[in-house]
Amino acid sequence: MAPSSGAVIFDGTDTKKYVGDLAQLLIVPAETPGGMMGYWVRLDGVAVSLCQKQDRESDVRLDSGSPLSALPTAIFKKPAAAFPSAEYIASSDVYSVDFTFAGKA
Repeated sequence: MAPSSGAVIFDGTDTKKYVGDLAQLLIVPAETPGGMMGYWVRLDGVAVSLCQKQDRESDVRLDSGSPLSALPTAIFKKPAAAFPSAEYIASSDVYSVDFTFAGKA
């Protein structure tokens, strides 16, 4: 498909969009962190190929319609080192990461 077009897949899986096996996860109850609406699941680790995973659990929100990914700061600090452009914004307690690599967005 051309970059300016899109696709909707009903009752199917586009295996070109990910690597590995899909897994079924339990949805975190309605009392989600900060009262934010969305699909939340329990994250049991995070990894970047340049550093080790964090072995603590945390609730994370699944959101495929936004360029924003929210992870607790304590979990993201070590993987953030893998992104030299990561900028910590203290007033919001978040890291901003520019995901433009090798001149490509």
